[in-house]
Amino acid sequence: MTGNPSRETLDLAADYFDKKDADEGWAAQVTRFSQPLIEAAGDNPVAIQNAMTLGALLWNVAVAGEDVDATLADVMQGMSLSDEAAADFRSIGASMIERHKHMFPALHADRRERCASTEG
Repeated sequence: MTGNPSRETLDLAADYFDKKDADEGWAAQVTRFSQPLIEAAGDNPVAIQNAMTLGALLWNVAVAGEDVDATLADVMQGMSLSDEAAADFRSIGASMIERHKHMFPALHADRRERCASTEG
């Protein structure tokens, strides 16, 4: 590691190595998180790839910060969605973000608490 990483960066690295040591790295976590999207894709390889991409995107939205709705709106701004498709995307996004909170509560803990764990 070079430079002077922030406490948050150190905390994220500690989370990564904790998960890696527990034999579940980021890719396995994202795959497990994305499972409902993957199942909905059926046997279509392109749909499965899209489900994994959407899962990774929603993972990032879930951990981006407190204003998830605004982050989701920012993501949607670059898409050309009909009103119905936008409503579906918002609904799927909201349910997946709630799923993320339940599956990975440590990633949603108060950032000050997580950063305090790396001080010392």
